[in-house]
Amino acid sequence: MQVQNTPRKIAIFTDIHGLLEPLEAILMDIKKRGITEIYSLGDNVGIGPSPYEVMTFILENNIHSVLGNYEEILLHGPAMFQSYLTQEKINDSVFTKSRLTTEQIIEMSKWPHSIEFHTNHHHLALCHFANDVRWDFLYHNSYMYMNKIQKGQNGYPQFSYTNSKSQMLYLAYRLGIDLKKLAQSSTAKECLKQIQNEVKKQKMRIEKDPSLRGYLSSVEDPLFFHQNELKTVYDYDYIIQGHTHFEVLEEDQNTKFYAIRGAALGFSEYDSVEHAKYLILTFDNEHIYFETVEAPYDREKMTFQINHATFPNQLIRKYTRI
Repeated sequence: MQVQNTPRKIAIFTDIHGLLEPLEAILMDIKKRGITEIYSLGDNVGIGPSPYEVMTFILENNIHSVLGNYEEILLHGPAMFQSYLTQEKINDSVFTKSRLTTEQIIEMSKWPHSIEFHTNHHHLALCHFANDVRWDFLYHNSYMYMNKIQKGQNGYPQFSYTNSKSQMLYLAYRLGIDLKKLAQSSTAKECLKQIQNEVKKQKMRIEKDPSLRGYLSSVEDPLFFHQNELKTVYDYDYIIQGHTHFEVLEEDQNTKFYAIRGAALGFSEYDSVEHAKYLILTFDNEHIYFETVEAPYDREKMTFQINHATFPNQLIRKYTRI
């Protein structure tokens, strides 16, 4: 386990969504502050006009990233997201993939689903969303989370489903594995191990169905699986995530859930998108400090790129207020 002995400062952004100009502004601001460790919470591409340029920028500047749902679509195909994707989003994924090189997609495939940090007193995890975006779009999705927040309710209880035994049984069911074989599994980790063994035996059958790729990926490489240990959100003091496009901090007695706003995207018409946003996280053995930073970017140039692009998805206009 890595123990942090000296103050460490990292920068975190999320949901660039193929917009180069906000990304350039964020990195320029980060470099001015002397921060060299930079993380993205995923959805670097998708719905925006410049996927190739954004991926080139991320790889050339050694930006660490986790996988977002738009990267998962590119890696595994749209069939596994059939309950979530509109035809517009499918067309967009085709456009985005056509703009990326084989080498860029290979590098993207190496990104993890979550990253964790440890100090003497704190455990943190970075992810795109604390429910699995490879398949969980029906029962524990971001829309349910956002609706609860807007109604003044606690949204975070839905994250307790992640890596629970109930989730493991559901994954087994979707993969066509006999649940009777899992009856003796008393914990989620034991259940996962049995499912993984069954998947190895039945992999040829499972791989023939493209709609199962998300479930298969989640079994083979679960969210919050580190050091050969299956973890839940409550194994961490902080979960830092994106995906929702708005900023919110929730906490129970054990864990704080911090969703940061999309870099230059808003969730509602009330969210200002005139500046790109990112987070600076400073921590040592005793303390953690959060600072939200706004960086001005060339919005006129970004608008030009969107208006003159050939990509099919109009969602980017909604989120950027263009």
